[in-house]
Amino acid sequence: MTSSEPVDDSCRLTVTHDEVREGVSNELYGGWPAVLSGLKTWRDGETLTTPGSLMYG
Repeated sequence: MTSSEPVDDSCRLTVTHDEVREGVSNELYGGWPAVLSGLKTWRDGETLTTPGSLMYG
C-alpha cells in the first residue's frame, strides 16, 4: 500500500509493506531504500545505474 502527501514543494511517499509471512528474513526490507531511491532518480530524469536497471535498459 502506498500513499503520498504534499510537503512544501515536494511530496512524501509512504510505503507500507504488509501481509508478510512469519519468519521471513529481515533482508526482505533492505531493498526498499534502493527501490525508492531509484524512483526518485528516474523521476528526476537521471539515468538509473543499478545492476538491475542496467540489465533491463
